[in-house]
Parts: sequence; structure tokens; C-alpha cells
Amino acid sequence: MITKPLSFNSCDQLSCRLISAGNRVYSFDLTGVSTMSDIYHFILREIGQPKGLLNLNLRNKTQGQSYNLSLKFSDAA
Repeated sequence: MITKPLSFNSCDQLSCRLISAGNRVYSFDLTGVSTMSDIYHFILREIGQPKGLLNLNLRNKTQGQSYNLSLKFSDAA
């Protein structure tokens, strides 16, 4: 299986969906982010501290690429 690296630029238009147990939890569009850390912090700001495993469907509308990522959230220590 060939996987392409996750890459996007701060000027790219990103469409994101968070899914938990098959249900969409949150959808949002972003521009101005350049790292996964930026997206992670946006999620924390927008929906608080989620718990458990969430799937992130990330579509880069500018470059025409799609990614499916699993994000595990846990309580802060």
C-alpha cells in the first residue's frame, strides 16, 4: 500500500469532519493552518476536550487530497 504524506499549506482550504462511532460529531472548514497541531488545537478550542477515539476526515480542497486519521483524546493529567 502506498500512502501519501500529509501535507498542506497555510493558504489551502481544508474541509474537516470528526466522526465518533459512525456519527458525525463536528464539521468545519479551515484556512490558515499549516500543521496537524494547528488542527488539533482548533478542535480543542471549538468542542472542548473530547474523549476517546475520533476519526478525522480531512479534505484539502485546494490540492484535491483526502486523508482519514484516527485521533485519540484522553483526560489531561
